[in-house]
Amino acid sequence: MHTQLYRHFDESNSLLYVGISLCTFNRLSQHRDHSEWFKKVKNVTIEHFSTREEAMAAERTAIKSENPKFNIAMRKTMAEIEKEQKALTQKLKLETLASAEKKGVYARYVQHQLAYHLDDLKGLLNITRDELYRHVAEGRLSTFEVEGRMSHKSKGLKMKPMVSGWALIDFINYLERKNK
Repeated sequence: MHTQLYRHFDESNSLLYVGISLCTFNRLSQHRDHSEWFKKVKNVTIEHFSTREEAMAAERTAIKSENPKFNIAMRKTMAEIEKEQKALTQKLKLETLASAEKKGVYARYVQHQLAYHLDDLKGLLNITRDELYRHVAEGRLSTFEVEGRMSHKSKGLKMKPMVSGWALIDFINYLERKNK
């Protein structure tokens, strides 16, 4: 599945954000509506990849090596993500959703969290664990891993797969297109 990697730059050509999407222009409008940093964007570059896996690998590499100012998902620990998620949830509870689209499918599924455990999505999306992991394996739902708790069995940290709120929105869009 063709996937695009995009980079947002400010007026001094400093890298603000790196991301991937099946439809970059739709994703740009989401950033415009939901990201404070988007006002600083003066230039966007787009790279095309034949598969989502290639784009995801390029995204991980770019985030780690280019250090964009506003990417958090691949640089933060689970504790940091949960702390920010709670603060964002509180802020978003105070705001009202303006458009009917947001009040529709996004409001039902995306509870305005920065990240979701894969197992939590089964109930939200009403699909089985196997279906969910198949979508991940086939590149339709992107994940990232965060450090979880210590495992007494393996005597080490257990990595937990997570899905960003934006990746979930992209996946819901995919499901809606598939069901039309």
